[in-house]
Amino acid sequence: MHGPFLQSRQRSGQWAADPVGGRRGRRVVSSRQLYDLQQIETQVQQRQRSRKGIVEKLADTMALQAAQQQAVATRKALDTARADLKDAELLSQQIAKKIKDADNQLYSGRTSNTKELVNLQSDLKMLKRQVKEAENQVIEMMAKVEQAEKAAAAAQVKAEVMEQDRAKQKVVLTQEQGQLTQEIANLERDAAQAKTGLPPQTLGLYQTIKTARGGVAVSAMSGGLCRACGMQLPSHVLQKVRADKELVRCTSCGRILFAA
Repeated sequence: MHGPFLQSRQRSGQWAADPVGGRRGRRVVSSRQLYDLQQIETQVQQRQRSRKGIVEKLADTMALQAAQQQAVATRKALDTARADLKDAELLSQQIAKKIKDADNQLYSGRTSNTKELVNLQSDLKMLKRQVKEAENQVIEMMAKVEQAEKAAAAAQVKAEVMEQDRAKQKVVLTQEQGQLTQEIANLERDAAQAKTGLPPQTLGLYQTIKTARGGVAVSAMSGGLCRACGMQLPSHVLQKVRADKELVRCTSCGRILFAA
């Protein structure tokens, strides 16, 4: 099924009867004028899409934020590991001092009570087990600190590299954005100038077809085919398109034909 503007134009040649073709003294509009306008507007749309992509890239800081957050997290993990190591070392030192005090008391000769001596020896054995465990804990925490230092250093380097890359990218993207904005302004000016040479009814027809046909109102004709829909065109339509004395539309898709 064709759109509403096609339904009453099914017989070949009737498209040329639209009141935009220069009959009865009207100014003749070349399909080339509309084709050029379409090309300009297509370039505007392409650049607008490119600019939108740049704006989205400039706004997208998720990767950088993730790297920065990871750097902060690894620094916190390092601080925690260092604090745990400090606690383990302090505990080991405290137990070592208790062992030294117990040794002094045991071998000083000041304690002669057998029961007290037995208790001291028992305490000393327990303290030595505890200091061994504390020393092992210190060694384990030292390994964790070393790992945390490496992780924090790597995360920091990654964040700094991404920050530098982001800054460079921002400069390039901002320049491209400015260039595209200028190009769009120039093209929109060209499009407005191109429209000034076209009758309102022609522009209305052009816009109607463009809206209904996915943004393509004018199709090149080559090899006897409408390049937009691929339909083989009747010979009398081919002749009218080549003559370019009036706007001729494809008998299938309704687009305005342009002799490429």
